[in-house]
Amino acid sequence: MKIALIHHWYPSIGGTEKYVTSLAHEFNKQGHKVFILTSKPKTNSSDPSVLHINSRKFFGYIVPQKKAVVNTITQLQPDIIHVQSPHPYATVFAHYSRKAHPTNSKNKHIPVISTYHAPVNPSGFLKKFLAIIEQRLYKQLFSKIIVTTQKTLDAVSKFYPPKNTTIIPLGIDNVFYKNTDTCTSARQKLNLDPYKKYVLFVGQMDTSHYYKGIPELLKCAAQSPEINYLLIGDGNQKSKYQQTATDLKAYNINFLGNVSQQKLPLYYKAANLFTLPSNSSSEGYGMVLLEALACGTPVITTSCAGSSREITENHAGEVISSCSPDELLRAIKKKLVEPMEISNLKIFLKTKKWDNIAKQNINIYSQITAA
Repeated sequence: MKIALIHHWYPSIGGTEKYVTSLAHEFNKQGHKVFILTSKPKTNSSDPSVLHINSRKFFGYIVPQKKAVVNTITQLQPDIIHVQSPHPYATVFAHYSRKAHPTNSKNKHIPVISTYHAPVNPSGFLKKFLAIIEQRLYKQLFSKIIVTTQKTLDAVSKFYPPKNTTIIPLGIDNVFYKNTDTCTSARQKLNLDPYKKYVLFVGQMDTSHYYKGIPELLKCAAQSPEINYLLIGDGNQKSKYQQTATDLKAYNINFLGNVSQQKLPLYYKAANLFTLPSNSSSEGYGMVLLEALACGTPVITTSCAGSSREITENHAGEVISSCSPDELLRAIKKKLVEPMEISNLKIFLKTKKWDNIAKQNINIYSQITAA
């Protein structure tokens, strides 16, 4: 099967980008032909499967140009187009792809499906209006919508037929399963104190990832100088967060910048605890929670995260009702002295292999292309 995966800013670092990368990798392993189409200028000329689509700005959003979409899709002739939403880039791409000219398709248009990662919470009248318009177009543009959690399915069902929506969870990269380091050996490799308590956060620090709860985490850290906080990530808000930490006199916070996927397991293993204190439902799943759990590290998140219901039902971590600094600190101190329920964790992670996730997606593709 020939598959076109669409992402507006691939391969930037983030959960959606990891999702696209992991799916593409598994599809290729399973014998499918995959192309990743993105607005971001191509940086790796040796990878012919990543294609740049000329784009422009529309009310502050990046959207593809019609000619670029039509020409590329007409040339590639994919069996299925898989976009990542909600984002105007996905909606506009799906609309323009209907102008392409399929040669071997049973249908008039090459079918388009979407993975809807999280509800949007736009600010300002214009962006709210655009979000409503987008949702009303989904029935026309998408043959199927995939969501990663029941929580997101509940949200999508308000504007898209539930019968055309299915849940396929996220997977965990093998690099997190295969790492054999202990907490002690990981700390030795990272030059971390073997006796201190470390709480880890991993996430983007830019404007669009406002929902990660970093300001609340910084205030929490300022109230617990006996605990060390390691923050991995980068973005246009990082310097602001660093200044906030300085103003709070939170000298127990270390901003580590971006860390490679290969080195990231060491930090999960070295930490006593991982936290993702999301403050908005825009946190779709929280793939980093799965990564931490795969490394055997206890996790704390909030009920805002898409995976919160799943984590609670499987006793796979601590879910708090809000990301307030006081509540977060209480949960951290409790979890630092509470043993992890390994048996429940193994059962929870068993279904999170990317090869299985990819096969579930292929089954959806096959059903749609055969219809």
